[in-house]
Amino acid sequence: MAEEIVYADINNFPSEPNSSRFLHPSQQLRLGSVGILILLTAVITLILQLESEKVKTRAYFGSYAETVKCNASSADFQSRLRNRLCNQQWGNSSVNSTCRLCPAHWHLHRDKCYWISTDVKSWNESLGDCSSRNSQLLVIEDEVEMDFIKKLAQSTQSYWIGLFRSLPKKKWTWITGSEFNRNHFQEPKDAEGMDCGIIKNKILSEKCNAVFKWVCQQGSVLL
Repeated sequence: MAEEIVYADINNFPSEPNSSRFLHPSQQLRLGSVGILILLTAVITLILQLESEKVKTRAYFGSYAETVKCNASSADFQSRLRNRLCNQQWGNSSVNSTCRLCPAHWHLHRDKCYWISTDVKSWNESLGDCSSRNSQLLVIEDEVEMDFIKKLAQSTQSYWIGLFRSLPKKKWTWITGSEFNRNHFQEPKDAEGMDCGIIKNKILSEKCNAVFKWVCQQGSVLL
């Protein structure tokens, strides 16, 4: 009888639970919370990445749109300037639709601007005055330019130009460093002490300390 009781007690004793199949409720809750936290972190990371891509896309296309708008505005403004200053039809965007501009009181010829003085100075003073106007004393390159200057200036007056006799060889030289071209113009007379050039219907030599009007020259602005 006693043996039967002991056997029964042993059989009825609860076996050790399998840890891989059964978890305490508190452990199950903790694992569930960790899983939810991982999933939530992944979702937030994905959302942030998507938003970052949207910002980059908007920034790129926004910048591109602003560039296109700026270029269009620049072209429109340039076209309006041509219409206002060059008497060109507004909206003409042709590649060849350009014009050249000179400062106020300057005269345009081909790609250069010319200014005629009303005062009189020596050759060196005239040279300095042109420099102060961001220009140079007149350098005549060919017969076409010579004819224009004759029409622009009063033929009865003399005007300093950027020509002088350089030492020691006493060669007539333009202030740009190029030598006087005898194929285009008659060379001024080599008179003693007359080392600066003037224009009065033709190119002549004169004393550099004499006083005359002068002609300044600069490049035009391409619009």
